[in-house]
Amino acid sequence: KSLEARIAELICLSGSPISKEYIQKQIPYANDMRLFNAVSRDKNIIQWDYNQFNHMNNITCTEEDIAILKQILLEITEKNQGYCNERTLYKATKEKHQDFLERNKMTDGLNLFYVMCRLFASEFRFSRPHIVSSKFPDIELTNLNVTKFFIGDRDVFSYDDLVFISKICGGSHSFLPIVSRALEEEYIRLNENKYLKKIKLVLSEETLNLIDKAILENMGASEYVALYAAFNFDNYPNIGYQWNEFVLNSVIKHYSLNYKILEPRMTDRRYKRGIIVKKTNTCSTYEELVIEQMKLDRITSIHQKEFSTYL
Repeated sequence: KSLEARIAELICLSGSPISKEYIQKQIPYANDMRLFNAVSRDKNIIQWDYNQFNHMNNITCTEEDIAILKQILLEITEKNQGYCNERTLYKATKEKHQDFLERNKMTDGLNLFYVMCRLFASEFRFSRPHIVSSKFPDIELTNLNVTKFFIGDRDVFSYDDLVFISKICGGSHSFLPIVSRALEEEYIRLNENKYLKKIKLVLSEETLNLIDKAILENMGASEYVALYAAFNFDNYPNIGYQWNEFVLNSVIKHYSLNYKILEPRMTDRRYKRGIIVKKTNTCSTYEELVIEQMKLDRITSIHQKEFSTYL
């Protein structure tokens, strides 16, 4: 028997999902790679949960069930420009066809996602946690790409817009911080709430030199200056947008000729806690700069709560 046939037999005999560890105990040569390849060859073996597998023979699913599930998926994608995700799907299925979930002991969106993927792979695209119809653009289904699709061609959007998009995308706790950080690579932060397309801020070399000169004045005799310091932006050139720590952070990150930002590992989008240093500074992280400065100040220990505000 092939490996996939043996795995299928194990799952069907159990009548319920089984773990990767159980499979590998029963079939010792089924290492992770062989197991993955075997599961991918047999479309009736489905992932059920993390490191758990099930078989479609264990799923009680009638033609009526399939019709109802497809209708639920169609309603969601029609409402959201061809988009759905596993959390939204599970919530809607729980409201409209809870019997199917209970009958098959589906306790979360992950279980349902893989069954739906097996049932409707020819009609929808599945890439956890995303599900899209043919109406959705043929792009790689990542959180960032999906967010950019919903942002569209707007030059300016707000964090409130991201919150709304997050709800469409299922609203996982990690979605907003990950996506908002990623967007800062392509957008200018105008303030705590607003984002501007990077291509909409065009700065001449003369303007960049004036900005770098103003930063140097803020630094004074020091080798660094914190973004959250009490900046006087009166000596900064007019760039068409009001200066603040968010704009300054973005301008340095994307355009500065002579400066860079060292940011702490733990960040909060509401504040900019980075440190401005010259590009020639040998420190590559915020933490390295703090340690170097502590050595200069002959400080051998510091309380954890004071570490992030030491500089």
